[in-house]
Amino acid sequence: MLTSLSVFGVMAKAEGASFVIDFEALRNDSAGLTNEGASYSEDGFTLVTSNPNNSNFFSVNAQDTPRYQGSVSFFDNNVNGEATLTKDDGSAFDLLSIDLDQLNTTGGAPVNFTGTKADSSTVNQSFTLDGVGVTDDSTRGFQTFNFTGFDNLLSVSWIQQAPFHHFDNITLSASNSLTTPEPSLVLGIISFGVLGFLGKSKK
Repeated sequence: MLTSLSVFGVMAKAEGASFVIDFEALRNDSAGLTNEGASYSEDGFTLVTSNPNNSNFFSVNAQDTPRYQGSVSFFDNNVNGEATLTKDDGSAFDLLSIDLDQLNTTGGAPVNFTGTKADSSTVNQSFTLDGVGVTDDSTRGFQTFNFTGFDNLLSVSWIQQAPFHHFDNITLSASNSLTTPEPSLVLGIISFGVLGFLGKSKK
């Protein structure tokens, strides 16, 4: 029975592991825009940027009004800069949602995400912002976008296109695809454990 119980322990762990990358470790209430370099790590994940001009990520802090929306956010400081997110241990993950907002001006340009899965297949999804710019303080703010099919990923990438965006609250979970056993395997292990237990009881 110990064998079967250990399997269910793995399943429960896989389904319960979730993460929100919120950049709050970068909070600096006396700063506005802060250069954070070409990579950033949080909760076992790392974001890196690659672009023609070797530019970096910047964080948006409290003194950078009106971009600041109550929490620290992040953006790639280069036109066509590509941000890529991976898990530090190389394992697969599921991307659930992200908060996006216009960085500077009005405009609803789409933000296109490409996920690469563990089997080397790719999945794509595009989100269009509401177009409310920094001058419209009464109505602007982050929008939460939910992903569909972005499971069992090894990486996800997106590009900084005009009119630019910043992002916050990247919600992820550990992928169940590589850790959850097939039902037939679970039943087989349970049966094996039960038979072993009964055999010991008879002795």
